[in-house]
Amino acid sequence: MRLTYVNLVAILFFGCSNEYKRQVVNLGLNKEKAYLIFRGTNTKEGFFAREFNIKDTLSSHVGFTLFDSSRWNVFHVLENKNSTTDYNVEILDGFLNKEKNKVFYYSLWEIESLKLEEIDSLRKIIKRYKSKKITFDKNFSHKDSTKLDCSEFICEALNKINSDKFNFEFHKRELKGIYKTYFKKDTLEYYPVDMFQSNANFKFFFEWNNQ
Repeated sequence: MRLTYVNLVAILFFGCSNEYKRQVVNLGLNKEKAYLIFRGTNTKEGFFAREFNIKDTLSSHVGFTLFDSSRWNVFHVLENKNSTTDYNVEILDGFLNKEKNKVFYYSLWEIESLKLEEIDSLRKIIKRYKSKKITFDKNFSHKDSTKLDCSEFICEALNKINSDKFNFEFHKRELKGIYKTYFKKDTLEYYPVDMFQSNANFKFFFEWNNQ
């Protein structure tokens, strides 16, 4: 396990046979900063998403992590069958719940190029998505503003903060076999989940791996 700022990190693990509950006590996050959180899950959807990453073989989902309403919340877009919208707001501990979400990996990356006023603007911008009926875009259509995938949500929100600094380009991938059949096209243009990790605006902070 790779650690950064070890003296700021305290995580408790409680185990019994093949099951355990994990409580995130303190990750040493700065309340005046904004972060991206990447999550890897042992699910069919997680396996599919990882196949379309550039380098990261663990992460399958990404969201914003900000201190809001006296707690750390995760703002992200993911299919939610129990709601009328796929825009989700979860407490950090719930987002990383191993038993519920089958989480085996996560990492945090600071959006270090954001100023305090930009972080306040980001908080307001991502909250506005709550008033929209967002649909998780499984086909990466990019034609409907109410249809977003998780990384597209990140790109869109940051672009509204600073379109020069956060001007992301689509990654192109030639499709073959079952993927060509599923998407019904030869080439896919999309934002890979891990694309932010190679961008200078984001700095690695911490990761946990139970694989």
